[in-house]
Amino acid sequence: YRVEIFFSSALNAKEKALEKKVEFLSEYPDANVHVLFVSPNFRVRVGDFRTKSEAWKLYEQIKDDYRAAFVVKDKINFPVLKPINYE
Repeated sequence: YRVEIFFSSALNAKEKALEKKVEFLSEYPDANVHVLFVSPNFRVRVGDFRTKSEAWKLYEQIKDDYRAAFVVKDKINFPVLKPINYE
């Protein structure tokens, strides 16, 4: 799952999407931000969440700043799990 924060099919949509990515990363520097082109829209999606509830937590944090945000099911890059040390 990911949280989509922007989509547009305007003539300058690619530039706007890249601006939105930079804006989001300035507020949340540890986030994984993806710019995608799914004809006819450029989309900016955030995160690589295994569950919808994980994505929902991010949505709840950003919903006031990104009013058009919503949770989407997407192919993700699986986050690396921390190894467990049994000592």
